[in-house]
Amino acid sequence: MESKIVNIHWIGRLGNRMFQYAFGCSYAFQHNIIHYFPSEWEGTVLFKPFPHALPIPDGEFRDCLRNAHEGTAHGGTDEGREECVTNVLGEGVECRDFNHKELDGNTNLAFQDIAMMYFKDKMQVMCTEFIRNSVFSFSDLVKGTEMYKDLESRKSTYVVVHVRRGDIVASNYENQSHVAITLDSYKKQLQTLGIANDDVIWISEDTSIATKHKWYFPNGDMGWKYPNGQKYLDKNTIFDFLPDLLTIYFAGTILRGNSGFSWWAAELSGSNVYSPVVPDRPAGVKGAHWVDCDFVNDNTAHFMGARFDPIVFRKQCTPDESKFIASIAIHHPSKQPCTLSTDLSRRKRLTLISVLCVILALCASIKLYSARSRHPRSIPRISRVTI
Repeated sequence: MESKIVNIHWIGRLGNRMFQYAFGCSYAFQHNIIHYFPSEWEGTVLFKPFPHALPIPDGEFRDCLRNAHEGTAHGGTDEGREECVTNVLGEGVECRDFNHKELDGNTNLAFQDIAMMYFKDKMQVMCTEFIRNSVFSFSDLVKGTEMYKDLESRKSTYVVVHVRRGDIVASNYENQSHVAITLDSYKKQLQTLGIANDDVIWISEDTSIATKHKWYFPNGDMGWKYPNGQKYLDKNTIFDFLPDLLTIYFAGTILRGNSGFSWWAAELSGSNVYSPVVPDRPAGVKGAHWVDCDFVNDNTAHFMGARFDPIVFRKQCTPDESKFIASIAIHHPSKQPCTLSTDLSRRKRLTLISVLCVILALCASIKLYSARSRHPRSIPRISRVTI
């Protein structure tokens, strides 16, 4: 049975998905297995492929998960997706709820939670530099845009403030996750830092707050659909959120908002970050719950309140992680097609293919040598075999 860790359900949008994907990739790398994720997503376009990660292939299992999500089986419940695991992948794959179970090194499991965004022991699976340089290394498509090149040329020369608004200030907002930070909280922190408001690029869904800078995207949310996520626009903007993500990423100083999107942009940047220390949202509150808050000079304060652990990844990568980071600076492997269930592991299959190619190359060389001995004239040489 193939060893694997399978994410069977995306939770939320880009920020949440990045936690799930980063955890799955890190766990898979450490245990030398494959991380399967539910589908192609925004990260498939934004980042270079990670060799230990593949989307769940088309077939019975992916169809079962899709039907479960759409409600044609079990109303889209967690139990419905778990039945897909048991019935299609087999009982040897454990459905693990990381919210309530510790890590134990199991290398044949499935999950559908986001505990890695909440709890310290799950966060410690991930190493900051490994995530920055291998899991979330921007793709050539992104790096080739004029927007990326321009912002990169101005790296660390400007200040960004990200003010989350959108759904959390709507009158019907009832999710017990997010408070709304007052604008005065940000202005007070800027004053403490000696930064004038006019020297800042303000990023927000609220157009009355947002700075209309060179790469400002004025059209708002252009569409989102499960499981693939945000609508792809074109090769220049790519996604409607990318101008904001890159503007935060290349800033020298970041006052981030209370969102996963903002947290990831700041974490990947390695810049000077100030994070709002937000309280827990009271139960039973409907609509915006406004708070004044202070900031800390790091990226650890949890954007959903004090009831969750500070978000701290490992600062010390393992020797294997460090070697991998160094190796991808020279060559970044591409994804290889495969199936989810097989008697041989993916690594064994690749080894077998390599051996067969070597044997074929040797046979070809012997044949050419024999032919050359019989007919001593110019014969094309095979200098190497590319696999």
